[in-house]
Amino acid sequence: MARRVQKMLKALKPDIVHTNNLSGFSVSVWREASRAGIPVVHSIRDYYLLCYRSNMFRNNKPCSRQCADCSLFSYYKKKFDQYVDHVVGISQSILKTHQASGMFVKCASSVIYNSVAEAKVAPEPRQGAMRFGYIGRLSPQKGVDLLVQAFLSEEISGQANLQITGEGKQEFIDQLLEMAKDHPEIQFTGFRHIHDFMNSIDVLVVPSVWPEPFGRVIAEAHTYGIPVIGSDAGGIAEIIDHGHTGLVVSSGSVKDMQEAMRRFSESPSLVSEMKEKCLKSAKRFQPQKVAAQYLDLYRALLKKE
Repeated sequence: MARRVQKMLKALKPDIVHTNNLSGFSVSVWREASRAGIPVVHSIRDYYLLCYRSNMFRNNKPCSRQCADCSLFSYYKKKFDQYVDHVVGISQSILKTHQASGMFVKCASSVIYNSVAEAKVAPEPRQGAMRFGYIGRLSPQKGVDLLVQAFLSEEISGQANLQITGEGKQEFIDQLLEMAKDHPEIQFTGFRHIHDFMNSIDVLVVPSVWPEPFGRVIAEAHTYGIPVIGSDAGGIAEIIDHGHTGLVVSSGSVKDMQEAMRRFSESPSLVSEMKEKCLKSAKRFQPQKVAAQYLDLYRALLKKE
């Protein structure tokens, strides 16, 4: 891989080498670029450099630290981070996790969130039952089973609907269907386009129990003016302004999730009150703004040369 990178660098003669997900590639690109006198930027978008599963989630629980297998897996990767000039975390959470594990502690760092498409405002909330929604992969690490469990509280399911959109392993989906079998107010729609989904809900719920690197769907919901109930796992809490663009709950807490859904169900005006704040929050994720942050970083690095 190092030889291939050498050839590419000689042919392309780049001003900057910016790496992102390196799964299936090699950290040797950092060393080869550094040897060629080219500044190196790396954006941390997952946990691949620390975990061979890339998610720091094992036995249906988030990892509080690296296990022995992952420590061995990342040993040489940590040795190569000396060739990185600037590291970018797509959230403060994922940056701190890597630094706490001994990576990127000597180079400059910053946080630049991911970008999302321009805002497409959803219609005003319909009259009637509060419409909660989940969209994403259907798996235990996403906390979907906890969401269903929380929704089944009589004080919530009796006055609200829940739409679950996404796909996953059939065994887990069957488990969810069994939990919801006597509750027609819970609908499983399978795959659905994000625009259609967002226009059919009032409040998004992101109940993840694994440390989400960013939580893109939250930013997407805000572009529609939709508030979010999100767990405090990973970067999720950084995107939600608690009490203003949604509510942050303790990861894995069914009780906290119930309370948050109850609050929206009993006070539907909260959705309208939070709408403008959500739209304002979404502006920081506009592609042109995120691109400008990276361009400023590139210029600063080249200026040092």
